[in-house]
Amino acid sequence: MKGFIEIADNRKVIVIPISDISRLESQDGYTIIHTKSRQQHVSTKHLKEIEKKLDPKIFHRVHKSHVINMQEVRTYEKGNGGYVTMSDGSIVAVSRRKKADFLRELIS
Repeated sequence: MKGFIEIADNRKVIVIPISDISRLESQDGYTIIHTKSRQQHVSTKHLKEIEKKLDPKIFHRVHKSHVINMQEVRTYEKGNGGYVTMSDGSIVAVSRRKKADFLRELIS
């Protein structure tokens, strides 16, 4: 497992350290990588493909469209699935199907 993810376009390759990733969001076939420094990078790779490169002890899928860095979770608001507030202030929904797994990871 490498310590970074590369995103390429026609002109350049962006190297993002995995340790700088706060969360990943799937959107219309693209993956938006949100960093701790509040930058957003768009990848043409699907979320599932990028998720395979991440440490499952640190990164957890909480919704079909979101993978979060568990070290960046600040609060969890209870509900059907609930919501997570990340260190950058973003709010991410937790699906009902993923809630039990998420809570198990959060508490352990």
